[in-house]
Parts: sequence; structure tokens; C-alpha cells
Amino acid sequence: LARLRDAARQALASPDVAQRLAGQGLESKVMSPDEAAAFGRVEVAKWADLVRRSGARVD
Repeated sequence: LARLRDAARQALASPDVAQRLAGQGLESKVMSPDEAAAFGRVEVAKWADLVRRSGARVD
């Protein structure tokens, strides 16, 4: 996993990759595994609440 994380970090540091992501309305942020897990928990909670309140259903 460390090798994969290092490769991702290196790719995200590339101006070309950053530009491509920005062109798609995305931004990158390199995070430690603990930071990424915490970010994921917050995002899931945020979007789950929004979906629940909207009444959206998967068909």
C-alpha cells in the first residue's frame, strides 16, 4: 500500500494531472491514510443525510 500511496502522491504532484483534474472540476489533495478515512466518513455522512432528506431512491 505504501508503494501505491507514493505513486499516487507523485502523480498528483504532476502539473499535467492537476490540470486535467481541474478541467473536470476536481481538485486533488494528498492525505495520509488516517486523514483519508476521516474525510471519507465525513463525506458519507454528509451525502447520506442529503439523500435521505431528498427522498431519492435507487430503482
